[in-house]
Amino acid sequence: MNLEMVFSAGRMMGLAKGIPWMTRPEAPVKPHMDALCAYIDILRNECSEIMGLPFQISQLYNAYTEKEEIEFYNEHERLHMDNIFADSGGLQMVTLSKHKNKTVTEEDKAKVYEYQQDADFAFCFDEIPAVTIGSNPRSNANDRYIDPSRIDSSSIATAQNINAQAKFFEDHDARAKIFHIIQGNSIDDMVRWADVGLQHIDNKDRLAGFAMADTCMGVGVLESVDMLLAFNRIQELTDHRYKRVHLLGIGSASRLTPLLAFLNSGLIDKDITISFDSSSLSLAWMHGIFLDYTGKHSLTERHKCAEAIKTCYNELFPFIESHTGANKQKLLDFILDSRMQYGKLILGANSNDNAPAPERHAARLFIVLSCLWQTKVLCSQFVDIINSKSKRNHPALAFSRVTSYNDALKLRNDIISRLPSKRVPRVENTLDKFF
Repeated sequence: MNLEMVFSAGRMMGLAKGIPWMTRPEAPVKPHMDALCAYIDILRNECSEIMGLPFQISQLYNAYTEKEEIEFYNEHERLHMDNIFADSGGLQMVTLSKHKNKTVTEEDKAKVYEYQQDADFAFCFDEIPAVTIGSNPRSNANDRYIDPSRIDSSSIATAQNINAQAKFFEDHDARAKIFHIIQGNSIDDMVRWADVGLQHIDNKDRLAGFAMADTCMGVGVLESVDMLLAFNRIQELTDHRYKRVHLLGIGSASRLTPLLAFLNSGLIDKDITISFDSSSLSLAWMHGIFLDYTGKHSLTERHKCAEAIKTCYNELFPFIESHTGANKQKLLDFILDSRMQYGKLILGANSNDNAPAPERHAARLFIVLSCLWQTKVLCSQFVDIINSKSKRNHPALAFSRVTSYNDALKLRNDIISRLPSKRVPRVENTLDKFF
């Protein structure tokens, strides 16, 4: 088995085309990117050693809002990432279209396919059977609800989108293979979605595999278990035993723990690559929350920031020094000063141009490397949970002992009260919101 961490929101950690400092004629962009590529190679090996299995590191961009990123990645050896993933940007496209009182056309989608085609993997446009009822439906499960009567029609519409996307890729000799996004609010919903959709997809060879989405399911550990149980059944629906599954939006060690339990039990094939994406690590400096081996820490005050990044900084500095020649104390002072002065330390115009060049360039490098470095912490947390070194045993580890889907489903129902759940409500459970 391979595990693959897919970083999103690259611009928020300074990994993007058009970052202001990069546009200056004298900007040392190539040395910066060469160092980044070298570190990704190091990080991949360190994470694989921690996990005791092959660990891949990849990057995701939004082909609707970040069109230029694939060109930038290609200019710099695809960042030495294992793979490049391209999101469709469907959510952003639909949201913008609603504001402009227009519908998304097939021509709009074709423009996105154009910017997806050179990625390794592209997500389809999925039609989500959910209705929003609050102000923050993307991050709050209670701000949307699922209408189960729309499962079939939404699945068919998604399959039709995949057919159009596959035809575009075939016509343009594209590199990308497509992830079939699976939506649903329960195990049965997801299986139904896949069963109906697969009957309407013309070219299944163009698919890379399935992407299990938590958009309609929810964001708890129980929801992760149900998504994996659904995947187990979905694999039986097609003669294509796809060797990839992607877990959309699942980036915490706790929610990923069911994975290894299912692998140990044989409920998921061991020769499969399981990828997952998260923006939380990329947004560490923007949101002011940094992850180290002792947990999450605030970056809001200077002394807290210094303590939060201490381990990371000491680990990374020898590498940064070898690429920039920066002074260790001067660099640390510059990072902390900039963080306190600008609140959201990111690598553009808000970097102090009066600082010495080595420290200025080194700070930019440290920001992106420190975001990536947190992957080691995530891997360590994962291993601690599996080895029962965390404060209490993770309830999902019980799935390591099951031998069949039916056994797993029975166990799931037996321990459901111990599996944290944040389920998106179904329409029949939310009528009180309208009265």
